[in-house]
Amino acid sequence: MRGRSIPIKNEPQEYTDWFDRQEYPDELLEVSFSPSGKTLASSCPTANTVRLWSTETWKLKQTIVGCMASFSPNGAYLAVYGNVNGMRIYETVNWQLESTIHNKEVFHSPIFSSDSKMIATHSGRKIMLCNVKSGEVIRTLKDPIREVSALSFSLDGKVLLSGTWESIAFKGFGLRAWNIKTGECMSMLENEDEARDPYKGCRGDPPAFETMFGDRVGKVVIAMPSGSIRIWDLNW
Repeated sequence: MRGRSIPIKNEPQEYTDWFDRQEYPDELLEVSFSPSGKTLASSCPTANTVRLWSTETWKLKQTIVGCMASFSPNGAYLAVYGNVNGMRIYETVNWQLESTIHNKEVFHSPIFSSDSKMIATHSGRKIMLCNVKSGEVIRTLKDPIREVSALSFSLDGKVLLSGTWESIAFKGFGLRAWNIKTGECMSMLENEDEARDPYKGCRGDPPAFETMFGDRVGKVVIAMPSGSIRIWDLNW
């Protein structure tokens, strides 16, 4: 018995065909522990689902519709966001809806104040400060030059820091310090010398942004696209 080889056609598959047929499973984008460590939140934007898992039994406790989630520092609230229906805040005892922050824009990366009474979120050049329990907008801030990339509250709740970037030219990263009570922009730091090559690296990503606060003082670290790290000392 004689055999013969049969040519196999390895034609490239169009990505859109794979996507439309959902050949790829939904992927998790982010996981985070509650402050008590008893709950793990997993976020899957493609499925528009946030799942809450018990870290004692590793069984599913609750499923909530939404793209991303963030716990408050006291562990009493969970903010679910990332869709056009606004942001919803749930209490974490029975996972009941506490408040809804309505907005037609898609806001990103909400962060709670240290006392968990206020939450800040951003979209484009706009920053929105809201009451956690009522969902009412306390104050709206607007960066005069650039889009907002990250937010951080001081421990005393008096100052809000915002990192900024230029999404079109990939350059001009900066830092702002806001007086929460008055809405005044107290300080604006700019770095025009940190231009990004739009054809290298992850285009459009803002720089890494991290803060460390003490009593009326703080440090801000920003990793620039050139590979350098900038550190600012703050006091107020």
